[in-house]
Amino acid sequence: MKLRETMTEQGYRRELQASRVRLYISFLVDTHAVIKIELDRYEDNIAPTIDVYPVEDIIKGSSKTNQIKIAVALELARKDLAMR
Repeated sequence: MKLRETMTEQGYRRELQASRVRLYISFLVDTHAVIKIELDRYEDNIAPTIDVYPVEDIIKGSSKTNQIKIAVALELARKDLAMR
């Protein structure tokens, strides 16, 4: 998917950049994988369930809006990796 620098993309980009310090259930690991973590809300002693999915699988099953979010996240990940 080609990003066009729309206002929607810019909003998602700001949202994703601000969310680096927060814990989410699903997140982009690198440019190839997404990890989904299931945590028990009330019991800390229950081990989390962790699943890894290829980014392509996540994109295929996503709405157009979520595809844009994923494209923005991938762009940010590539920039972060290039800076290292």
